[in-house]
Amino acid sequence: MNLDHDVFAKKLQSIELANQVEEFLQSKALTEPTQIPFGHSELSKKSDWNRSPILKNLENAAEKLRANFNSSTETISEHTRIDFNRSARAKAFKDNQKKFIGICRKFKHGKTEFVISSDGLDHKCILCKREQAQKYKKENRKAEML
Repeated sequence: MNLDHDVFAKKLQSIELANQVEEFLQSKALTEPTQIPFGHSELSKKSDWNRSPILKNLENAAEKLRANFNSSTETISEHTRIDFNRSARAKAFKDNQKKFIGICRKFKHGKTEFVISSDGLDHKCILCKREQAQKYKKENRKAEML
């Protein structure tokens, strides 16, 4: 038995199970509990007596950024995110849909809607697509002004 093939099968099973859990939680109007990231603890937030004001400001800024992230995308690996998006895209394309919900590579977008290309082989985050279009328009306006 080739272990490489077994790993891919297990990964797909894991993604399918995660999708089933998410669907179940949504049907019961529940959410997954927030998990403390590896290497962090609640005690570290309480013991700030020996920290410099600059470090406190940096930590406060980091906490605000973390609060904006979708908790399920914080702990997901890049390969798992890619596999999840590919399977969701394939399922949506098979069902003749042009959009699906996936996980953007930019953590600030988190779980968002993706557009599927006409051939079904590629996808792009709607928010990333919008940002790119705005950037392109600004560059063209500057070029026209010159």
